[in-house]
Amino acid sequence: MFIFITKAYNPKINKEFNSEVKELQVNKNLKIYFLKVNKIIPLEKNILKAINLIQNNKDITHIVFTSQNGSVLFFDFIYKNKLNDIIDILRTKEFLTVGSKTAQSIKKNGFDNIIYPSKFLTSNLADLIININKNSSKKLYFLILRSKISNPELINKLKKAKVKFKEVHIYTLKPNNRFKKTKEYKILKILLKLKDNSNLYDYDIIEKNTKEKIYLIFTSPSNSKTFFRYFKIEKLITNQKVKFLPIGPITAKEIQNYFKKHYRNKNIENINLNQKILKFPE
Repeated sequence: MFIFITKAYNPKINKEFNSEVKELQVNKNLKIYFLKVNKIIPLEKNILKAINLIQNNKDITHIVFTSQNGSVLFFDFIYKNKLNDIIDILRTKEFLTVGSKTAQSIKKNGFDNIIYPSKFLTSNLADLIININKNSSKKLYFLILRSKISNPELINKLKKAKVKFKEVHIYTLKPNNRFKKTKEYKILKILLKLKDNSNLYDYDIIEKNTKEKIYLIFTSPSNSKTFFRYFKIEKLITNQKVKFLPIGPITAKEIQNYFKKHYRNKNIENINLNQKILKFPE
C-alpha cells in the first residue's frame, strides 16, 4: 500500500515533521511519502506584533493556535530572538489549540495550561472558545494566531457569538517551486504512469508493487489546491488504484468540489463520491 500525504513544509519545523514520519513508518507494509506541495512562510513582523500585544495588552486572557505550524513558528521566533520576558507573561495566559499535536508542541516549551476540543476540528475549537467565554464570570479576550489563508469559519462563529478576540496572521503558505524535483513527486508520477520511470532510485520498489492501492491524504484545502496544479483530477478519478482521504469537513468539501466539477463537465449525474473519497475516522 502506498500512502501520499500532502504537506506544508518549513525547515524550522523539521524536527516536528521528522517525528511524524517515524510514527507513521512503524508498519513496514506501508510505503509512506510526504508531498511537500507548499512552503510555510513565517510573517515575522506579525509575530512581533502579536508579542507586543501580549506584552502591552493586559486584557488578553487566552492565546489560540489553530495549527501546529503556528505554535512552532511562534516559539521559535521567541527563543531565536531571546525574548525571555514574554515567557513569564505567557505563563499567566491560557492556551487553546485545535488538537493534541498543537498542544504537545506548546507543552514542549514548558506550558501545561492548554485546552483543546475532543474533535480536532476548527468548528469544534470555535465552540470550545464560545463555551469558555459564555461560562466565564470575568471578561475574556482571545488572541488568535493563525495562517493568513485560514478558513473564515472560526472567525465568523466567534463574531456571531460576540466573543472578544484579536486575530493576527503569523504565517502564510506558498507553493513549493521545487516540488517537481522531489523524490516523492517522481514516485507518485511513476505509480500513476504519467511519466517514464528512468533515473529513479526507488524504481525497484515501485516495479514490484505497481498493483497496490494508492491512498492520497489531503491535510488542508490549501494543500489540496496546490496538489491539483501538478496532478489532473481526471487522471486520478479514472485510475482504479487511487483512493482519496481528506482530513476534516472543509478539506472533504474541497475534494468533492473537484469531483463534481469533473463529472459536471462530462455530463455525468448521480455520482457516488463514496466510491473514491474515503471518510476520515471521527
